[in-house]
Amino acid sequence: MLASELPFEILRNIGRFLYLPDQLESCLVCRTWKIPFQDSMWDVIDLQNDEMMDKMSDVSTRVHAFYRKNGYRVRELLIWPNIYIDDQEIFTLQQHFPNLNCLIISHSCLGGPNFGSIADWNLWGSLTELNVDITGWCHDNPADAFLNISLGLPNLERLMLNRFNGNQPVVVTLDQLESFHSNLPQLKYLVLDMRPAAFENEEDALERIVNVKPATKLKHLQLNVFNSLYQWLCYFAIKYPNLQVMVTLQLLDNGEFEQYPKEKAFISSLSPPAFQYLEWIDVITKKNPKQLHLDIWKQFYFLNIKLKRITWAVWCDMTDIGYLEAIVKECMNLFSKTIETFHFLCDFDYRKSWDFTTHLEYFPALVDLYIKAPHSFIELDVLLDRCVSLKVLKVVDSKFFLSTNEYETPKNHGLRMLIGLDSITTCNTLEYLSARCRRLNYMCLVRSIISGEHSSNNSRISIDMSYTHFKKLQLNDSRFTLPSEGKDGNKDRNANYVVLSQPSSSYQITDSNHDHSAWDIYSDITMEDTWYFVTYKMFTSEGWSSTPWIMSKKDITTVVELLRRQDSGNINTINGKNEYLDFKMVPEEWCTKNTPLAYVVLKCGSISNYDMSPGYEFNHYTWEMIYDTFE
Repeated sequence: MLASELPFEILRNIGRFLYLPDQLESCLVCRTWKIPFQDSMWDVIDLQNDEMMDKMSDVSTRVHAFYRKNGYRVRELLIWPNIYIDDQEIFTLQQHFPNLNCLIISHSCLGGPNFGSIADWNLWGSLTELNVDITGWCHDNPADAFLNISLGLPNLERLMLNRFNGNQPVVVTLDQLESFHSNLPQLKYLVLDMRPAAFENEEDALERIVNVKPATKLKHLQLNVFNSLYQWLCYFAIKYPNLQVMVTLQLLDNGEFEQYPKEKAFISSLSPPAFQYLEWIDVITKKNPKQLHLDIWKQFYFLNIKLKRITWAVWCDMTDIGYLEAIVKECMNLFSKTIETFHFLCDFDYRKSWDFTTHLEYFPALVDLYIKAPHSFIELDVLLDRCVSLKVLKVVDSKFFLSTNEYETPKNHGLRMLIGLDSITTCNTLEYLSARCRRLNYMCLVRSIISGEHSSNNSRISIDMSYTHFKKLQLNDSRFTLPSEGKDGNKDRNANYVVLSQPSSSYQITDSNHDHSAWDIYSDITMEDTWYFVTYKMFTSEGWSSTPWIMSKKDITTVVELLRRQDSGNINTINGKNEYLDFKMVPEEWCTKNTPLAYVVLKCGSISNYDMSPGYEFNHYTWEMIYDTFE
């Protein structure tokens, strides 16, 4: 088939992935390509400010006429935050863009309690996705307002009504939820950032639930279930027989798990089995010291649900370590054969250390593990032995190190990405990772501590990661430390020089030459070393900020000579440091105290991209995009 013979929609879809200059050139290739690539240039419109909206609404402007002429080509409209859009302006947009498939309205955009009363939503009957942030919207009953809107959107497949804050929760009733499905028969993806109301007549609730009409197309559901959990689970089991994703259940210790034996039995008796296609579930636990919520996991297990992803957020103070261990044993381990992603997020300040890996069973399918648990520690070699398919490990507020038996299990592992935020690890652990995880290409350590022992004759910390070829390495606001000696022995010393060392392009580390002596920074073998001078401002023992500077060749030469003199014992007195008072690449406190300088050499097979900039805010989306590229 010739390129000119490709169908219109395929050409138009290809154009969506091109930049504007390439789209313009494609329009000039031939007559067949002109219209589809012109359409692709109009595919997405970003409404970025009030001025642009005003010009669209003013019939006397050229902008109004321009969009009125070409707006039929637009398929997706994104309204940026903080643009006030009233109902009349929505009606104007409906006239400009009659063939819209996707509408995204950001927060603080909806205007007035009468929203939806003027605009004719039948004009947007082509919409398949509606994503609206209702945060800050002043309306007595948002659910009713969007029910009226949904009457004109029979082709809608994805509905998202998000709300990121607010004092009063938005409530949706069973009748309103039923009306949504009656108006939107094609719905596959439903996010209502609302709280389902408690059932008024609990005795008759099950009878009402049994008679609902199933919404067989819905596969993704997000509702903030807070009350009447088992009754709502009964509803979901009948209403959504093909449900794959269920978010978010709030598990409370309000006696509910003991109150509804009839509902629990009903779910177990359904044929075909309830939630037989469920793969992903998100839950939140609040104030649940009796651990009664664990009952729900046992019920899912006995239903033979093959969960692949679990996200569990714990929002309460912990007083009993058994609570955390029970989550691992009674939730995570029950689905050890099928679970692929497990995110364990604890928002509490539990001051006692606890071992996450102690009760961990064998997980053959787990590829993504995220642990946020203050004062937890992870025996990394044990974790890798039990999670043999793990590709991504993210730890926050935790310690990860090696058990005493790490060298008894030297099997290679396929870990691809390690992320440590506000965590603590050791140099030996990083070396172990390099030797065992040969495919580790991405590592991000932010506001973390990496501790290690220096060699006997100098203050150098060596980290040999010669098997590791980093595509992306981030060490933002992280500290390399070594134990102090003498009176301040209870305080760790910071390494003020960080050397990122890798072979030159003509020499690459392989399995056969990784022990080459080229790693010594004083050797004659050609190396590509990047030196950083790092200063630290300590706030507390757990809080600090860092400022790194890339050093010039002249500065490196001076520091190397300084370190040689220090190692030979010729510069460890304050008097011997006077000549360096004006040298900016030494810490000020070093010149006035009898403490030696420390430095760390991180030796890698290669580093394609690295970042040590301070004040870095971890971007989950960026690293998730990298993860999505994994095989």
